[in-house]
Amino acid sequence: MQIEQATADYIQWLADVRRRSPETITSYTSTLRQLAAWCDSEPTLEQLERFTTRQRRGRAPAAATIARDVNALRSFYSWAARVGLADNIATDLLSPSVSNISPRAIDDTTWGTLWKSDIADADRAWLGLGFFCGLRRAELLALCSHHLSVGTRKLVGFKRKGGGDHTVPVGTMLDVYENKLPHLLPDLLWPALEGWHESGGPLVDVRNAQQLSRHLDHLLRYVGAERFTPHALRHSAVTNLLRADVPLHLVSKLMNHTNMTTTLRYVRAGGDELAEWLLR
Repeated sequence: MQIEQATADYIQWLADVRRRSPETITSYTSTLRQLAAWCDSEPTLEQLERFTTRQRRGRAPAAATIARDVNALRSFYSWAARVGLADNIATDLLSPSVSNISPRAIDDTTWGTLWKSDIADADRAWLGLGFFCGLRRAELLALCSHHLSVGTRKLVGFKRKGGGDHTVPVGTMLDVYENKLPHLLPDLLWPALEGWHESGGPLVDVRNAQQLSRHLDHLLRYVGAERFTPHALRHSAVTNLLRADVPLHLVSKLMNHTNMTTTLRYVRAGGDELAEWLLR
């Protein structure tokens, strides 16, 4: 099997059949292209192990990087075995243990420092959709201005992670925040979204999730706010909707979760949250 030739068919299968996110497809494509450049002939299991643990830019890779490559190779060779292109030699690839602690919701002070600062409307638009509406990085990257219906104040006709076209009632969600958590300043988001709609084009001007993360780091350093990841925006949306007394089953639907158990994994109740609940 020629890895380069098989990669295109595999990536098409990931997109059409497995409906993987653009982020995952980009990551898996990068791994397979690097493998094809690293190994001229059909690799053995031992060579795959050396590939995943090779040095990158003179440094040993982090456990998360190795685990990412192993997942890509396992998926690729499993597909190749099913279509009769190669044996599934990646089944026994060793993957390191990776701490996968979900990020906490962004605290109100950190959010206020960023949200009240002099940031561009383009950044305010995608940050607000992540923080108030819980959109994932891949979804933010896929959004274009025609997905925003200004008349109904909704996002319509865009693909959510996991497949399907969905509607996000942005206006109604902002009304909930305005009534229950006005100190988060949800009123600043809609003008930024209207400006994006008028300008046309994509929501964010970066190519992939890694670039979005780096851009967020630059923004946080610029305004002097504590660092957080793009996915923490989504955790904040879940936490804050529950703080606003939105029922759990509705929050789960808004986040496009398959069940409410997944939604609860996004919430970490600490002393401050419990004290706030008691006051309410």
